[in-house]
Amino acid sequence: MNAKWFRELLVFDPLPHLRAIGIPVLAITGDKDLQVDPDDLGVIASTVPGPVTADRVRDLTHILRRDPAAPTIGAYRKLVAQPVDSVVLQEISDWMALVAANRG
Repeated sequence: MNAKWFRELLVFDPLPHLRAIGIPVLAITGDKDLQVDPDDLGVIASTVPGPVTADRVRDLTHILRRDPAAPTIGAYRKLVAQPVDSVVLQEISDWMALVAANRG
């Protein structure tokens, strides 16, 4: 991994960007996400000024694949060959339809 990129990632503060969002937000993560703390959903919901829909999906990994096993980044190689979780895709589709209907 590029060391400069990693240093920039470590010091990046997303809060000012979250506070500036003026459109509806859908935030989905899995309870087995090893790269982003699933508790960040609460931070997003309390920081974004507009409407936020947040969902923490059981057994979902960072790459939006469901895995009932213990979470490991090493499992991604096998999981990435599977499609994105169908429940997540349906939730995204339903949310988009709802937002579009409320904007019209």
